[in-house]
Amino acid sequence: MRCELEVEQPPTITWGRAAPYSPGGDETCVLPMPGVILARAGEQIERVRTAWRATRYERFLPEANHALLHRFAGALARVLPTATTTPFTVDDLIAAGLLPRHRRLVTTLLRLLREHDLAHPWPEDGCSWPEGRWLLTSPADPDELTRELLQRHPAFLAEVALSTRVGRHLPAVLRGERNPLDLLDDGLLRHLYDVAPVCRFTNRVARALLGQIIAAWPGERTLRVLEVGAGTGGTTAALLPLLPPHLTRYTLTDPSPLACAAARHRFSGHGFLDHHRLDLNTDPTSQGFTSGGHDVVIAANALHTARDLPAALDRVRSLLAPGGHLLAIETHDPGPLLGAFGTLEHAWPAEDDPLRPRTVLLRREQWPPLLRECGFTHIARAGDDTRSGRDAFSILLAARPRARTRPRPLPPAATKTRWIIAAESENELPLADAVARLLTTPDGNTTPSGPARNTTAGTPESGTAEDGTTRGNATGRDAGTATRGGGGGAGTATRGGTSGVTGDGAGYATGGAAGGVGRAVAVLAGQEPERWRDLVSGRPADERVAVTFVPAERAPHPDNEPPHAGTGSDASAGAGAGVLRAIARAFDALPASVRRSLYVVTRPSTPGRPPAPADAAIREAARSIAREHPALHLPHITLHPGETLAADARRLARELLSTPGEHEIVLTPRGRFVIRELPHTPPTPYVLDLEDSDDPEPAWIRTTPPPPPGPGMVTVEVRAATLPPAPARRPGTRQTGWWSCAGLVTAVGDGVSGIRPGDRAAGLAPGAPASHVLTSARLLTTTPAGTTDAEAATAPLPNLHAHLALTVQAKLSPDETLLLHDDATGFGLAALRHARHCGARVVAAARTPAQRDLLLTFGAWRVLDALAPDAPRRVLELTDGRGAEVMAGPAPSGWDRALATDGRYVELGAADPSDPDVFAEVMAGAAQDWCLPLPYGAYPAARVRDALASMREGATLGEIVLCFDPADGPALYEVDHEASPPDQGPGFV
Repeated sequence: MRCELEVEQPPTITWGRAAPYSPGGDETCVLPMPGVILARAGEQIERVRTAWRATRYERFLPEANHALLHRFAGALARVLPTATTTPFTVDDLIAAGLLPRHRRLVTTLLRLLREHDLAHPWPEDGCSWPEGRWLLTSPADPDELTRELLQRHPAFLAEVALSTRVGRHLPAVLRGERNPLDLLDDGLLRHLYDVAPVCRFTNRVARALLGQIIAAWPGERTLRVLEVGAGTGGTTAALLPLLPPHLTRYTLTDPSPLACAAARHRFSGHGFLDHHRLDLNTDPTSQGFTSGGHDVVIAANALHTARDLPAALDRVRSLLAPGGHLLAIETHDPGPLLGAFGTLEHAWPAEDDPLRPRTVLLRREQWPPLLRECGFTHIARAGDDTRSGRDAFSILLAARPRARTRPRPLPPAATKTRWIIAAESENELPLADAVARLLTTPDGNTTPSGPARNTTAGTPESGTAEDGTTRGNATGRDAGTATRGGGGGAGTATRGGTSGVTGDGAGYATGGAAGGVGRAVAVLAGQEPERWRDLVSGRPADERVAVTFVPAERAPHPDNEPPHAGTGSDASAGAGAGVLRAIARAFDALPASVRRSLYVVTRPSTPGRPPAPADAAIREAARSIAREHPALHLPHITLHPGETLAADARRLARELLSTPGEHEIVLTPRGRFVIRELPHTPPTPYVLDLEDSDDPEPAWIRTTPPPPPGPGMVTVEVRAATLPPAPARRPGTRQTGWWSCAGLVTAVGDGVSGIRPGDRAAGLAPGAPASHVLTSARLLTTTPAGTTDAEAATAPLPNLHAHLALTVQAKLSPDETLLLHDDATGFGLAALRHARHCGARVVAAARTPAQRDLLLTFGAWRVLDALAPDAPRRVLELTDGRGAEVMAGPAPSGWDRALATDGRYVELGAADPSDPDVFAEVMAGAAQDWCLPLPYGAYPAARVRDALASMREGATLGEIVLCFDPADGPALYEVDHEASPPDQGPGFV
């Protein structure tokens, strides 16, 4: 259902925008350190990891290596046919045609084959390894292994297709008969770096980190981003939607002019993006870049390509402003990449490279020390938290050191605020006293105008630590204000006359910033209401009274040890709560015009232990007081201890002097965090607009939620969807077709059985793809455990159309030949699998070499070039002149002669798939292994135009799935970022 809204034409709005800039000046970049950025992104990264674990990478990786190494063994046996029966050396391979420049690749392959029992040194004791004689074990059929691999792991289509393509043609490459670069064409690389699972995961983690950098960025300054080695632009496409267009200048670079030109075309709608050539093997200043001109440098699998890696890292550091961040993605495991890149000369390091003796990739543990050696600091790392993924790739965040500067000055002390820093015990008095001094003279450089009155008896002068922090044990008691019931008096440690306590308990210090008088006192807390009324009693100049209560630090009880009444810290569990209530009652006596604040400062709980009972009592008392006194500003501050008391006091004083407003604050040595409870906002429903004939590139538009489901109907919140067949995507046509979806059932109508709200389900939905759909319960099936939503979405529609076209319409029989023409999409692969299950043989014609290799691997008997003029004649030759009995797929002119005299032509996707009985019959085929998820590529829903462009290019491999995942950001992005006003920068503060 599409929602049409009539709205007035919005007025023209003019706003500022970051202009192209001339880098330079080494302007300091003030950003949180990488560890803080990582901590702030932690929750989002954990969500990304949860989705990543569903891809089962830890199972895919060894199975993929197994299939790939069998293909490698077969390739070496094809170079030297006697390799499985007669021991050989690498020189024997060279004599058989191997190019000498591939010696390192073959040596590495032999080492990997030995680890997987596919090659053995000769003699068996292995003394002659690695340059001695070898004997290969007869490998298994690599195509069969690859088919099984794609059946179990359909999400990894790009990785498998690329390595299989290179492996299939490896003998010709090793002999110099094929250019390895020709095998990396056909959009495979762009698919790999754009939407393949590994790169999608690393790009999403990089998004989480960059999002926190953007959130911390000051709104009045241009954010200067440089990407080095952008390549196909996969990481660029993932990160660009995050960046606020009005403040960002994004410079995309690559050493290849062709890559820069392709990126200029691909990202032409982003007005804040520049394109330049940059080679990290050469000084950047000689290429037009100035030192210190960028706040963030992004490098996705680009750093390791440098010939001299330390020198390249030095150059990257020089491009960053002081305090700027390097965000890098790096691969560590060479195994999965050997099939794709091992035949390229630049994939191997220099012979004398001490860092990289075997491959250009560094091991995981090598990166942090190398970055430190090259001048980076505060290295943080994110990525997979399982062993296989952790050792395979990393996302690194590192900073260029800032210039040493004085601490940021504290806000000025309010001249009409009375500050009382109350320590529950003597152990907290040094911190209270240090905070009181900072509140009186925030920058520590204002001399008090006169000594404060001090009637405290017997108060020793506090000592001063080497860092200038007051560390003395203040034990003085004011005899005139001693508390009853064991409470402490209004004693304070004083030094230099800056703080004190008068006989009436109204302690203050004279002096302050800006020529005013700041008043602060550090006291020992007690529960006596009379004493607190005296402490907070107003003066004519008081506009605000603020009390900061620092409870005593108590250790929680060890497990299984019940507290003993009247002893230990639990005897005073209610003491802190009593202090808070006494303060609240004292505040009630103040005039209504006086603002009052009560800050509660606690320490973090001990890791692995529950909070101490006293801390819990204090928290509960604070909540109760806040409800009973709505006019009282009552924040809770959790203060994580730092290296020095001075630093702790300064962080706490800064928070107290800041504008009040937050209620839950966490202060750590590396940052300030605010805890907020946000109400749950249901996701905005949206639908793919395929009806606008004026827009050749459909996009998502907002729509209304589906109505409550009627009898037999189900509402689904879609998590993954496939695009409808081509006829349903034609602009200007009414969308009455069907598409596959998978997601979460949110509501069911009367009479529905077998599916309940909260179930995961997959099936068919009518109309255009949307984020929320209403469909028949009989066209849904529950998603099996262990199957992702993206996998489940690929199964229904392609398998239904294969069944309807080949079994119902064409009645394909086992002794017939199916000609599958120009279709390596999910529909084509489903038809190929269905035909093989029927016992028929398949001749597949496809446009690109990559498509033909995939179809051959997937079980085609023969493959042909669909664009070759003689392809129809070749079909006749392969069928002994009869022609194919059935043809499926597009049928251009001339291909009718490839059909037998009584042959049948069927169009995949033309039949109506919505018969519930047929749906049930086909989906039951999963038990016979023919109605299974298909290999696919997953695009974020926001990049639907990229998915449609991939289909228009005619080089599609497998099914295309649109994923509705919050980790990828909202789907309702505008493509033309020039049209986004400044307040729409996502996550920008």
